[in-house]
Amino acid sequence: MDISTVINIVLCVLSFILAVISVVTVVITLRQNNRMIEESTRPYVTARIEHIGNIFYLCIKNYGQSAAMIKKIKINDNVRKVLFKQFRDVFSDLEDSTMPPGYSYMTAISQDEVSGEENILEMDISYESTAKKYDEHIRINLDAHKKALVGRTDVKPGEELKVIARVLQDIECTLEK
Repeated sequence: MDISTVINIVLCVLSFILAVISVVTVVITLRQNNRMIEESTRPYVTARIEHIGNIFYLCIKNYGQSAAMIKKIKINDNVRKVLFKQFRDVFSDLEDSTMPPGYSYMTAISQDEVSGEENILEMDISYESTAKKYDEHIRINLDAHKKALVGRTDVKPGEELKVIARVLQDIECTLEK
């Protein structure tokens, strides 16, 4: 074999190796982009405690950018102890329903009912989007909220009356308990 044939063979092999490396790099980049797009557009459903005045609320909210189909909400007995009687089944009623992005469900809770080991509220929320299923396990320590000196929520301009009405309704619920 002459030198030009050897050079052509080496160049062909190097071109093939470079093409394989390029294809592998593109596939890896596309997978990473798909994960990043899913993370930025997926639903994020979780629970939290919100304070309005002296009333505490247990709130389930979709913080994500897409709708979530709630499949199952499992709460521990400590959550049942703090829910006011007329609100007991509010979260089980959310099963098999769609929660739009930014939407939340809240119920007033009586944080005075729990003590000791009962101060941990645990919830398991299973939900799905069009592509995947998600499971969230939430643990909330009520002691952290009980000890808050001032518990307030951010009130947007124009929503002051809505907050006042909600607090008055919940005060009425606590008096009925």
